[in-house]
Amino acid sequence: MTRVIRLSAAVLMAVLATSVLVGCGSDDADDMGLEPQVEPPVIAEAGLLRVAVDQSYPPFAGEDEGRVVGVDVDVASAVAERLGLEIELVDTPAEEVAEKLAAGEVDIALAALPITQGILADVSFAGSYMTNGPAFFSATETTETVSTLAGKRVGVQEGSMAYWMLAGLYGEDAVITYPLLKDAIVDADAGNLDLVAGDAAVAAYIVRDYPSLRFVEQIGYADALGVAIAKDADELEDVVRAILDELSSDGTLATIRVKWLGDLPELATAPPSEELTSSVEATAGDAASDTEDSGDTADSE
Repeated sequence: MTRVIRLSAAVLMAVLATSVLVGCGSDDADDMGLEPQVEPPVIAEAGLLRVAVDQSYPPFAGEDEGRVVGVDVDVASAVAERLGLEIELVDTPAEEVAEKLAAGEVDIALAALPITQGILADVSFAGSYMTNGPAFFSATETTETVSTLAGKRVGVQEGSMAYWMLAGLYGEDAVITYPLLKDAIVDADAGNLDLVAGDAAVAAYIVRDYPSLRFVEQIGYADALGVAIAKDADELEDVVRAILDELSSDGTLATIRVKWLGDLPELATAPPSEELTSSVEATAGDAASDTEDSGDTADSE
């Protein structure tokens, strides 16, 4: 069953004022009222922004001492505040986002969704709020890269993107697998690994409790994560895009990032030409696999 959490205007403003917003003046903090900037049919319900978040994916969203918190929650709250709306958080797995948007059950979605998946997910995106992808972390000063890992003890979460990337380059025996990324980080902190490879945002969130570990380098290109909206919701897309630009320029997004991910740098995304090339090559590869040996496709995923 979908879990819904509604934050009142007072609670929303208090959360933003004390934890994430750097662009608000004292008048904003003192004024606990909200003046809606959009009305139905741009949003489904007057005075309320309904937001899908995936509470199974900290640090983007998760539960802490009975409260739903995380990067996506803070960004969504900032957007709602700028729109003059109260916010309702709807716990939604990433794979159900498109369905809920199309059905009008939520107005926007933040679930660590890569913008490049918009066509596949049948949604639109109103801009990006951060980047994320695989990266290396280490407990020692190092300049290791993917091309210099031979003979190193590298821990990864089994089945993760980092696992498949490194296993594809060096073979599955070249990495040490763990059920959870945190397990690999604990082992690295104990000196049993040279490097940990994994989701940069998740790892950065975890290593806040393991100060000996630090970010080394990203692996390949990162994805831009965006705010999803329903197809053809053009007016809402324009409004949210403008707000995201404001939150970026006034430092709010950077403040949220530091709050949850510490000093993790913004990861580089692929240039548009390379994204297009990769997409074409992947499509061609999938077509070839389907034609020549369809049995291997499921195994590679």
